[in-house]
Amino acid sequence: MCSLITSCVTRKQAQFFQDRKNIEGQIVRDENNIKIKPDDRLTIMVLSPNQEAARPFNPRLINAGGGGGGAGNQTVEYIVSNEGDIEFPVLGRIHVAGLTVIQLARYLEEQISPYLNDPLVNVNIANFYITFLGEVNQTINIPGDHINLNQALGMVGGIPPTGKIDNVLIIREVDGKRTYQTLNMKNSDIMESEFFDLQQDDVVYIEPTPQGRQRRGYLGTISNYIGLVSSAISLIFIFTR
Repeated sequence: MCSLITSCVTRKQAQFFQDRKNIEGQIVRDENNIKIKPDDRLTIMVLSPNQEAARPFNPRLINAGGGGGGAGNQTVEYIVSNEGDIEFPVLGRIHVAGLTVIQLARYLEEQISPYLNDPLVNVNIANFYITFLGEVNQTINIPGDHINLNQALGMVGGIPPTGKIDNVLIIREVDGKRTYQTLNMKNSDIMESEFFDLQQDDVVYIEPTPQGRQRRGYLGTISNYIGLVSSAISLIFIFTR
């Protein structure tokens, strides 16, 4: 039996990609679309057949906690300046904003090659976070350099029955200005949207359904009552001691 609060959810209300036949033949977007931008935190590791020779390019910070011989190493994070630059060992200032992590890795390999034989550079964006609000409240850290909306929803357990799937709002900051787009998860053409591939610091808002708003109001009322009762009990306890 359906709950009086959440009501019934039909298959048509909850099913993604109801026009799934249109998925066949769609051109897959370039997955390396994440661009480095100011205030990003980058971790950069330089590898070489002679790793000892690569040490100048891999500065380490000693973890001060713990004492004794158990202190570990932490890789330095490079903070991208407002101008889009980082200060890299030996090479100095490098402009990185606007590059993908792959492009930056290849550039560093070219610049380091006069100093090292066959260098291999690995670059990651340490602050690749996606924040979900609304009927999903969670912030996730993305370990790689790409994630799309489907994958991110999978990481947070999907959209609950109390969340709308036809009006998913993506909020993004581009060149210091906020922009947004709403995506209808019932339609497969959202995969062709530039907002389908998420970027660092994107906010995904899952709007509640009428049942979801009703449920929130109901729970809010219950919470208020509990708070009032708790306060009353505390006052009684104080004055009857």
